[in-house]
Amino acid sequence: MTLRERYRSVQTWATSHQVRRSNLPRRGTGGSQDAGSFVHAEMHLQQTQELTHVGSWEWLIDSDEITWSQEHYNIFGITPEQYRPSVKTVLNYVHPGDVRNLEQTLAKALEERRPFRCEFRVIRPDGSQRTVISRGDWPNTQPGQPRRMFGTIQDVTLLKQAEAQLLAAHRRTRALAGTIEAQEAERRHLARELHDEIGQALTAMTIRLHRLIRRTQSVPCLVDLNKCIDIAARSLDQVRSLSLELRPPHLDDLGLEAAITWLLDQQCEGAELTHSFVVQRLPAEIPDEVRVACFRVAQEAMTNIVRHAAATHVNAELAYAGKKLCFSIADNGHGFDYALAQTASDRGGSMGLLGMQERAALLGGRLEVLSTPRKGTRVAAYFPLRGKPLKKSTGL
Repeated sequence: MTLRERYRSVQTWATSHQVRRSNLPRRGTGGSQDAGSFVHAEMHLQQTQELTHVGSWEWLIDSDEITWSQEHYNIFGITPEQYRPSVKTVLNYVHPGDVRNLEQTLAKALEERRPFRCEFRVIRPDGSQRTVISRGDWPNTQPGQPRRMFGTIQDVTLLKQAEAQLLAAHRRTRALAGTIEAQEAERRHLARELHDEIGQALTAMTIRLHRLIRRTQSVPCLVDLNKCIDIAARSLDQVRSLSLELRPPHLDDLGLEAAITWLLDQQCEGAELTHSFVVQRLPAEIPDEVRVACFRVAQEAMTNIVRHAAATHVNAELAYAGKKLCFSIADNGHGFDYALAQTASDRGGSMGLLGMQERAALLGGRLEVLSTPRKGTRVAAYFPLRGKPLKKSTGL
């Protein structure tokens, strides 16, 4: 490219980016000083284009001559020595599925003498593919001057990949939300069936067994009947316990505070843990999805404490502050390496931690885990919430 062509390229870029002409070097007014300023401006332009992945071009329409900046060549994966651009030859690098759209866009811009914007895919000589956006506009020309356009081309491949990943993540989130909602509905159904059907059947069977005991005088029969009553009683207790774990009625009937209180009492009593539960100002209404997610986080955290922490005491807190509902639970157990646990969770080895994180994230919240070996663990879940706080706090 000659010095004159390079200078014209800089002017084209400046016009398309609305750079004041007074900032450009002037030809014929400073000799070597102007030439040095021009070279510096060109280097600055090239570096800027490389950093932003934006090339520039100029098109002499009647002669179909196109001038590209170096970054334009870089985007196409070719060199100026290999290729002399024109509209016809450019189309050879355009993805076949995008050629027609690009031709129609250019034709409309020429017919209506309007700026254009077109997104298309470029296939490089090495077979790799880039997604680009080209923009073109018309400069102010005097009558009789050749028709020309100038513009830019931007490599947006990484942006498109990020958008695709974001869309895929959004779809996974929606699918996960549907799965969790379906799971909760199934839990509610199973808990009701266990309580209403199996629980009532076991109760009826126990009543009939007691009735048989009163009617028989055979000692062996009495022994067998008493054993049957014991089995039925244990089965009834297990059914009730399973029903409560699936969906405690406290959560629907009495609210989140009562459900967590019941959870702590049940779990800590069975594991011989002491515990405290402090409830700060809560909103008058908490959406069902937040109540369920918060309770499931508490349930999973307590399960981990009982199974792994070897703790003797648990502190739990439920509070509302900064338009967020926060549940936190801390133990004095031996703790764990959170980085290793997170790695295992990412690989599917620890679904409990992943489940808590996903439940919080689905509602726009977050989960924090602070744990140090031999110094205990604190889990805190934050859920965005809007509501009118109640002037109430309790400590249990």
